[in-house]
Amino acid sequence: MNTATALPPPPPDSAQHVATAQWPQAVTPFPPPTVPEVLAAMGGFALLGLAAGLGSGIVEVALRSLPGTLVVAAGTAVLATPALLVAHQLLRFSARPEDLVGALSGAFVQVGRVALGLVPVMLFFAATSGLWTLTFGGVGLLLVTVAASSTSRRLRAVEPRGAVGVRPQYALLVLGWQVLAFALALRLAGGAVAFVLAPLVHGVSL
Repeated sequence: MNTATALPPPPPDSAQHVATAQWPQAVTPFPPPTVPEVLAAMGGFALLGLAAGLGSGIVEVALRSLPGTLVVAAGTAVLATPALLVAHQLLRFSARPEDLVGALSGAFVQVGRVALGLVPVMLFFAATSGLWTLTFGGVGLLLVTVAASSTSRRLRAVEPRGAVGVRPQYALLVLGWQVLAFALALRLAGGAVAFVLAPLVHGVSL
């Protein structure tokens, strides 16, 4: 007769248990958008710029406006994303770089969809009034607001909740990065406006 008694399972590793308690992974990362989704978002930015340029009544200004909004949106994303990734790693936060990229690219697609939805509104004001520049400025502010809200929500979602004191630091990182992205967008927007309005100001042709 076998009198051996089954031994109880060993207790979980205490260090791993503490780490799990401090950094629960109940987070759903945002998968990177598909190529068609990114292209559709880029098309939304480009069409919005074209719709605004049509209000000028000058073909050359309209053609220059086609890439204008796209350059600002895509350029801001390309230039600002590496800064966030580097700062995030230097400050030793927990989210994976691919999760951050997925969150930011998803926000880019979301803002592009909003831009595409605003194209009819922009066309209406471009065709019926001389307020196309004012309308485009208001649309730009709306897109900036949507971008700030979307990136903040997504970046907070992919970072696992940690110990007390970490979340305020992460919020400051997100806020500082958004200020940097906004400054880059303003710089790119200034160059885009100068390029689009060059035929009106200097008589420059393509």
